[in-house]
Amino acid sequence: MTNNGFNSMEFQQIFCHNKKLELIQENLSIKGRIYKILLSGSSKDGFFLQNIGYSSIIPFPDSGEELFKIISILSNRYPIIFPVISSPVKNFQQNSSVLRIVDEKKTQILFFNDYRNFGDSMFKNTVRTDIRRAKEKNLILKECSSIEELKAFLEIFNNSKKYNGSTYCLDFNILSQLLQKKDLFKLILVKDKQNQIISGSGFIFFNKNIFYWFNANDYEKREYRGNYLILFYIIEMFKDFDFLNMGYSASKNIEKFKKSW
Repeated sequence: MTNNGFNSMEFQQIFCHNKKLELIQENLSIKGRIYKILLSGSSKDGFFLQNIGYSSIIPFPDSGEELFKIISILSNRYPIIFPVISSPVKNFQQNSSVLRIVDEKKTQILFFNDYRNFGDSMFKNTVRTDIRRAKEKNLILKECSSIEELKAFLEIFNNSKKYNGSTYCLDFNILSQLLQKKDLFKLILVKDKQNQIISGSGFIFFNKNIFYWFNANDYEKREYRGNYLILFYIIEMFKDFDFLNMGYSASKNIEKFKKSW
């Protein structure tokens, strides 16, 4: 599978407008193959060949030769900021010259065809146990539907960074606009019996693919496993899709969690 990035012009327009970035779309033909490319940045500071959801080169090249050709053409037109974030199913380890410009961030890709064939038996036993325990808590699972809920989740997200060491920031203006785009973005929340938000996860949708963008749990109620409940809900709800990209893991614990599915 090569088309495992997210090249949604609608998403990038919202993101770049709020970040005051330029957005440029290019179509390049290399050896008879058409590559759709989105560049974000500025003529002064340079343009990124990457965005949320990994590389903004769709489909990602199958060879270092093709990747170099694309970068060479673009570099003659724009100041490009390196490295390029490669598709997580690509492997250029045998080509050291490619590795100088390619940052391979490993992630977990869940192929929905496997889930359709094997169901939750493809998950580790600990995952199935945590899903069952979360269900036993009688938690409320819902899609974020108001600015008040968004603000409450962002408070949890920002507080969680004190414990997980993350420096990643979410932009309220971007998220509030994305909430109006139901086919593009979903923020799934979990509430406890007191109707308090204890977990939330954001997902970007592109064609029949899903990108797991962010997640946060109320630290005091992390044992409720609300994030497991959300992820299982997304997998079950959209099992007719192609794949779920779990995203880059900022720590070994997050990587372990994602690879258990």
